[in-house]
Amino acid sequence: MGTLEKIQLSLARLAAESGRSKITLTELARDSGISRPTLRKYIGGQAAVSEFMAEHGIHFMAPDAPNETIKQIQAAALMVFAENGYANTTMDAVAKEANLTKGALYWHFENKKDLFRHLMQLRARDGVEIAGERIEVAANTAKGDPLKLLSALISRQIEISKDEQAWWRLDFEFLAETRDPDLKQVLAPGMNDLIKSNQDKIQALQTAGMLSDQIDVPAISVLWQSMLIGLGYLSILEPDCLNNENLGNNIASSLWAGLQPDNES
Repeated sequence: MGTLEKIQLSLARLAAESGRSKITLTELARDSGISRPTLRKYIGGQAAVSEFMAEHGIHFMAPDAPNETIKQIQAAALMVFAENGYANTTMDAVAKEANLTKGALYWHFENKKDLFRHLMQLRARDGVEIAGERIEVAANTAKGDPLKLLSALISRQIEISKDEQAWWRLDFEFLAETRDPDLKQVLAPGMNDLIKSNQDKIQALQTAGMLSDQIDVPAISVLWQSMLIGLGYLSILEPDCLNNENLGNNIASSLWAGLQPDNES
């Protein structure tokens, strides 16, 4: 991060934490770690601090403003990452799309990796919630028929994979190119949460007698999540494979041969 960005970041933080738009050079030097002579070079002196803040869009934030700002950043970052890919995305581009200063962006996120990690964690968290909602919708459609439920879930996931190609492309690019083990370790818990959520739902279906009591629930959970990820990657690598309107039903029927309760075989 350059000196100018550090100054903007510190001013944004001090304005938000202190509740004042008037910040002294002494406070700024202490917070940013930048010497007063260097600050004067960039800002022009104590009298110019307020003008500098206004010029760079740094203002006092109301208590609920940070949450709104983060939502604004999230929406912009999703768009920029999806359009440009991880490697070609810059914090400048995200700040521009969000209509924020780089200082405001860096106040919330340390760098591009930190921002991307936040988005992927958010996506994983939302994935658990959305999966539950999809099961409820599919269950209402299936009306107690487990095969219809399975078919509805797979068919819906196929459509979602095709609709979210930009995100799957970004995910594929990131996993293929990144060599940052720390970031992968941060993303792993989100995947584990999805697998655990799948496992709980599959266990509930087995307990209700809708699935065979012979299946290994953890193994089926991993298989299910692997299939969903595979459908996503197919949407960008071989999209024509997903255009068969009976694909969901056919996959469900094939899986059901091994999942159905013994009294239905």
